[in-house]
Amino acid sequence: MPEIKIKPDGQQEGIFEAILREHNFTAPFDYNAEIQVVGALLKAPLRLEELHHMLDSNTFYDKWTRVMYENIYKLFQKGETEKINPDALILKTNDEHRDRVVHDILNHIHTEHIKTDELTGMIKALNELAFKRSMLNEAFCIMEDAYDTSSPISRKVAFAEEISKKIIQHIDNLNKLNEPGH
Repeated sequence: MPEIKIKPDGQQEGIFEAILREHNFTAPFDYNAEIQVVGALLKAPLRLEELHHMLDSNTFYDKWTRVMYENIYKLFQKGETEKINPDALILKTNDEHRDRVVHDILNHIHTEHIKTDELTGMIKALNELAFKRSMLNEAFCIMEDAYDTSSPISRKVAFAEEISKKIIQHIDNLNKLNEPGH
């Protein structure tokens, strides 16, 4: 059993994360891309009109970029885009990790403008990373479920079938995102 450690965001890692760390895997994520996407939406929230179907909170790995995206999206859904602005982020907390993320986002807003096609590409890349995270998680769940209940060969077959189904579904979802009208 691997030793459970505290993550950079101050939370305790789960057994899944501990196993990945112990075997020198890192859960796939791109903090800078998450910051850029949230910053771009904060700077120009109406971009969500064409991009919201590509994003959900699971797209974001970092807890605070996820929370900030969720808050931006809630205001967007309510039609309160005038409330989506950098000033809304500047809330002093006792959470140094949140404050670091806010600082990074605000710094990004002042230095960059991302074209829509670049932003779309970044969001697709974040979706790919989220998919890889879910696949790793699925793999561990399938192996845990199959452990001690079947032969090694049938475990591998069941594992391959489940992963294949997930990959096919993911490809179908990506194809839908690329259809005209999305």
